[in-house]
Amino acid sequence: MLLLLGMFLVLLLIFIIEVHIYKEDVVSPSIIFTLAFIFSSIWALSYSRIWELNLHVNTFIVIVSGVSIFFIITVIIRIICNSIMKNETIISEYNSYEGKIGGGVLLFIIVYEILAMYVILKSVITVVGGNWMTLSDTIFRYRQAMATTNPYELPSVASTMMVTIIALGYWLGYILIKELVIDKQLNKELLVATVLAIVTESVTGSRGASINTILAIIMFYILFYTKIRGTINFKIIKKISVYVMTIVIIFLVLGSLIGRQVADGMTMVDYLAEYFGAEIKNLDTFLQGFTVHNDVFGGQTFYSIVKNKIPGYALVLPFQKIGNFSLGNVYTTFYPYIYDFGYVGIPILVTIMAVVSQLFFELAKREKISQVPGIMTLIYGYIFPTIVQVFFSNKFYEDLLDIKFIKICILWILYNIILIVYLYLSRNIKIQWKGKNS
Repeated sequence: MLLLLGMFLVLLLIFIIEVHIYKEDVVSPSIIFTLAFIFSSIWALSYSRIWELNLHVNTFIVIVSGVSIFFIITVIIRIICNSIMKNETIISEYNSYEGKIGGGVLLFIIVYEILAMYVILKSVITVVGGNWMTLSDTIFRYRQAMATTNPYELPSVASTMMVTIIALGYWLGYILIKELVIDKQLNKELLVATVLAIVTESVTGSRGASINTILAIIMFYILFYTKIRGTINFKIIKKISVYVMTIVIIFLVLGSLIGRQVADGMTMVDYLAEYFGAEIKNLDTFLQGFTVHNDVFGGQTFYSIVKNKIPGYALVLPFQKIGNFSLGNVYTTFYPYIYDFGYVGIPILVTIMAVVSQLFFELAKREKISQVPGIMTLIYGYIFPTIVQVFFSNKFYEDLLDIKFIKICILWILYNIILIVYLYLSRNIKIQWKGKNS
């Protein structure tokens, strides 16, 4: 208990230093990385007696050193970028009624999203052998099978549609927030299209893609707001708090819709604690007597690559339980690094993560805000949720090394080209720019 409290206080101290250094850059990777573990530590502290969590020294060192390394490396990258890049944000200047997607285009997108949702759901029902009357149970069975070595495989049409929808979610979210922050207008048709994309992302039973898109949209809001106004005020903090609560509610509702229920004997708070705090307990359990597995190089860390080379290869994530309390099967982002490479994996892999995430943040921070979504901002929007979830699992390497990420980037470029042509033909582009110091 005392060591866990000490870890929380050390993380809090690091966070205070980061806030002093980064100031208005509240969505910088370092702040988010540290805040994620502070958040998880609060839950772990609250349940330390129930979970019999007596943090060991090696767990303390792993988490504190990992957070510290990430912080130090991002500061170094920040200094380098500030010395070689212009610290300037370019904002497009255009009439509020120009440079927007028309209602006809949005209607086409909405119809496509509905069609995609139907095709994906129909495919899930077909491969599982379910029906529309038992849709929730069918989705749950599909999701369970996806966690085994013999997962269901959706038809290529459904899989391709899902990727296009995920890419659309980020892309539409960028435009929605740009109009909300800069034009101070909420485009209702655009909002419907964005929400439909988010909902469609979850119809296979996984909430991850939907949550990631929502987190990215929140990041877009904060990033754009600080670009044009410089600082975050209390009113904005309240708004962000509402958005975070919305994520939690969506998390619970989607879980219910896809067949994930709170286990008997557990309250809703216990359920949230399992998702937000048990990772520290599970990591602590793993670190006591672990062995390094080098039969497959980086098998757990680089799973997204390995699974394509070795059919049937699966993540090794045993479920943990103490008494009547389920602790889930996630162990923080550090688990696969140590599983594959031992303690030496921490400084190497955390450094790579810090360099990549901070570099794209610096590029996104300096990218112009215009009618056409910036690719660097979209990429950081994709990276941002993986940093938020470092307390949970290895989302950074899993998501960024997946071929799906490359496909999404290509789709963003394609969407931008189509939008540029549409705006050009509609004569809605005004090539007039003004600089604004950030």
